Amino acid sequence: MSIKAVVFDYGNVLNEPPPVIQYQALARLAGIDDPEFLELYWRNRLDYDRSIPLDGPAYWRQLAMSAGKQLSAEQISQLIDLDGRLWSGTRPILIEWVKVLRKQGRETAILSNMPREIAAHLRRTAAWLGLFDHLVFSGEHGLVKPDAAFCRVCLEGLRAQPGEVLFIDDREDNVEGAREAGMRAVKFESIPQLIRDVEPYGLRPSLEEASRNVAVRPAPPGFASSTEEGLGV
Repeated sequence: MSIKAVVFDYGNVLNEPPPVIQYQALARLAGIDDPEFLELYWRNRLDYDRSIPLDGPAYWRQLAMSAGKQLSAEQISQLIDLDGRLWSGTRPILIEWVKVLRKQGRETAILSNMPREIAAHLRRTAAWLGLFDHLVFSGEHGLVKPDAAFCRVCLEGLRAQPGEVLFIDDREDNVEGAREAGMRAVKFESIPQLIRDVEPYGLRPSLEEASRNVAVRPAPPGFASSTEEGLGV
């Protein structure tokens, strides 16, 4: 069965993950030492991704309370804004690949664990989201990966049948959740690895085309670049 739609995870796939040093501005604003801040940042993140029971203000109040701190409403607002900007970097090759896939007549979608506030930030600031046929963010649905039910929410917005959809995620449990929902799926580790892994699905030429397109022109302003993003195969 041919692939008629490609669904991407956002964080660590389409998104170029922020280096640890970039969390320092959040830690300083919260008044928490860096190592403790990072542990607290991830401790309840899945509940925040689901936006149940934690919305943005509740997430940041709980994080601060765990460190024996209190945050003002202004600090919380600034932290939510900084957190959204932290996750705004993208992989140029994958954005270009989406364009190539669309030209070929394939559907594209994002299926991501993402808090409602960060999803809203992206919807406001990332014009490239318009390249996708369907956007599914966990905080807007109260569900998270690897729950197969969340994957089915994405499938409901596509014309392609589940077996005609390829899902790409950096976590094995999320890949398995997509397979449980009937999708094909591969785990993302690097661009060179992805080029090899999509070959059985007939998608290698399109990803190689995207890589060549990016190689011959500079990345647009505001796009993060990746040191791994040559073909390297």
